[in-house]
Amino acid sequence: IPGRHEFPIRCLAWISGRTGDSSEGDNKPVHSATPDRLIAGTLGGLLVEWDLVELKEKMVIPCPGGAVWALDVSHRGDYIAVACEDGCVRIYSSGAGFDPYDILLSQPTELEFVRTLPKQDGRVLAVRWFPDDSRLVFGGSAGLLGCVSATGQALFQATMESFAHQGKAILWDLRVLQDGTIVSGDSFGKTQFWDGVHGTLLQSFQQHTADVMCIAVSPNGHNVFSSGVDNRVTMFTWTGERWAYAAHKKPHTHDVRAMAVSPNTEIDVLVTGGVDSVLVMHSALSFVTKPVIKCLPFPRHPHPCQVVHPPRNEAEAASLHGLTRRGSDIVEAPEDGEDALAISRGNFHRLPLLLVQQATSLEIWRTALLTPSRPAVSKFAPVPIERNASLLLRIRRKPDHEIVCSALSPDATLLACADAQQLAFYRLTLTRGVLSCSRLEIPAAVPSIQRLLFTPDTHTLLAASPTHILVIDLSNGEPGNVRRIAHHRSVAEIPAPITHLAVSHDSQWLPPCGADGLLQIPRPP
Repeated sequence: IPGRHEFPIRCLAWISGRTGDSSEGDNKPVHSATPDRLIAGTLGGLLVEWDLVELKEKMVIPCPGGAVWALDVSHRGDYIAVACEDGCVRIYSSGAGFDPYDILLSQPTELEFVRTLPKQDGRVLAVRWFPDDSRLVFGGSAGLLGCVSATGQALFQATMESFAHQGKAILWDLRVLQDGTIVSGDSFGKTQFWDGVHGTLLQSFQQHTADVMCIAVSPNGHNVFSSGVDNRVTMFTWTGERWAYAAHKKPHTHDVRAMAVSPNTEIDVLVTGGVDSVLVMHSALSFVTKPVIKCLPFPRHPHPCQVVHPPRNEAEAASLHGLTRRGSDIVEAPEDGEDALAISRGNFHRLPLLLVQQATSLEIWRTALLTPSRPAVSKFAPVPIERNASLLLRIRRKPDHEIVCSALSPDATLLACADAQQLAFYRLTLTRGVLSCSRLEIPAAVPSIQRLLFTPDTHTLLAASPTHILVIDLSNGEPGNVRRIAHHRSVAEIPAPITHLAVSHDSQWLPPCGADGLLQIPRPP
């Protein structure tokens, strides 16, 4: 999901969806499936719900308490607790009813404010629901661990340990186990277990040398994991009578800021991430014996960028536009890394042009890349670029939305890019060695686009959305008629975003592939 500069995300929370119910027994209504919902809290004081199909923000709600430091969704999914900068915990209704047979609540609605719990000293940095959703526990910068009922009645308050030379302990994260035991991590490097009824300290472990920033619990509740600034992932296990330190690993090079365990008991995975931008997957049940798997901060399956050879003579040009044969090489480049690359061999001095897509800008470079005397680049081999590469054009977009996708036509005369709000067209013109661009208007409204691709003859641009493929006519050198082709995701219960798009050499077949792993090949009319 492309980011927004005005949305510095601090925390995330999932609201579980509902699977489809086709049973009509006991005269109970039939419900369709509803997707999971993703909610984010930002340091700018916003609650953002993300559209997981269109890959953009679906709803933005200001939170009056300032920065949102933590979120937690009740186990029934009907309420969200929000830890705020002003020392208050605010409760919002998720709009998703917990009664599976309540037809009025079968479809989720927008978030709605319910109540503000009593104000505490300092900022609230962590908040968690108890398993029965009747109470909440919270903590923050004041070194206090508090527990209140869902209606705001204070139940107990415990003071964290403090030292004269270090000041008060900052409570960074909390978890509540199935038996009501509270687990906390603080700025003194301590992982502590508290009684959930009276707030008394049960056990304390000093296994970290710096702040404990995050805590996670295995699905069976027998293992607790903690990590933080010292990049050590530590496991504590339940022996039947008490908690005991079991083992630790150091798979990260810098601070660990987030941990998550799959709630599905059939999926044994603990995921950790932090400042080194590497996600590491551990086994939550066999943490000691099983090795970790590291996910590097770029896709494991890169997006192939196309290199189209320019015609060397009129006969070859006629052959190219007649769609009889086309030579091409495939270059592997990251799809959603820091920069996305697309390469086109245009007619500008017979040298290939390199399109570089950044967050809010596009660059076109001229370079001696893959000259005819060199063989084609093999899969996963580095792309050779001569040192005399020169920047021809830079297009800066408004920073409101990041660029989602872009494409350069095979003859390097047209450029298209899309963000979460709009699709933009540019005509490229070379005058006395200077490359310039002019904006072209699109005759019809275009929905959120996730993939762009020009046909080999540059007569058509294919734009894929989660439910349709738009076929934009470019036969006159500018956007013309727009046709819509529905694909299989338009009738799916829960559509999925498009991840890949390809077109055959004769421009008659264009299979979209989505995040759901489905592939269908619709043929244009």
